[in-house]
Amino acid sequence: MAVTQLDGRGFGRFVVAGTYFLGKYRSVLNDLNVFPVPDGDTGSNMFLTAKAAVREAGTVRGESLAIVAAAAAKGSLLGARGNSGVILSQMLRGFAHSVRHRDAIDTFQIALGMREAVTAARAALTKPVEGTIISVAGAAAEEAYRLAVREPDLYRLANGIVRAANAALERTPEQLPASMRAAPASAILSKACCAFSPSRRSAPPRFRAGPSVRPCSRAGKPSASIGTVPSSCWKMRRSKRTRCANCLRSRATRCS
Repeated sequence: MAVTQLDGRGFGRFVVAGTYFLGKYRSVLNDLNVFPVPDGDTGSNMFLTAKAAVREAGTVRGESLAIVAAAAAKGSLLGARGNSGVILSQMLRGFAHSVRHRDAIDTFQIALGMREAVTAARAALTKPVEGTIISVAGAAAEEAYRLAVREPDLYRLANGIVRAANAALERTPEQLPASMRAAPASAILSKACCAFSPSRRSAPPRFRAGPSVRPCSRAGKPSASIGTVPSSCWKMRRSKRTRCANCLRSRATRCS
């Protein structure tokens, strides 16, 4: 039987499920992120932000979609951690604004809500950069809009959104600055999009990830400016090989 409406209860479960997967894979997300700096806390920040949204949405359980979405947005805004948490909170705020007068929505209204979520997130950034979480969110929203014109089933829509997010993820290394291409930061949204998808009931789909990034023994603090690494050596490990992002020498133990 097709599911054609998303109400407040369904949206609440959707946020709870997404938060669970963010928590389960936060260490993976911490290792993946290298943009704008490899700070190693992106997954944790997103999880804590989503957890704050769940906590606030739980206070209005069973209410209309507009009320539950507004509560989730409020919780995420108050509990936002780091850049990734702020972006996630802005997406929830944009979605909540789109459904502010709705008790339940269909697939087309979900697509409109996703579009507004991406618009709100972009507006919150001083200089949006392609090849990041924003790019994947935008691709997912556009695919949702394209499919929703003829697809009334929420599960089929969600499957299409996840496929589009993964395809956009594959393109992110080409969009990021050359020095940031080691690991696509937008893998975050691939996990999050799958986690929030009501069509998934198990682990998120496979995605291609770059090597984990860790500072070597001579590493200094990462630069705040995008695309630069000052006198520090960020050593990347994949399988059993090691190479330095500065000197790019295979099996290097440190920069010379």
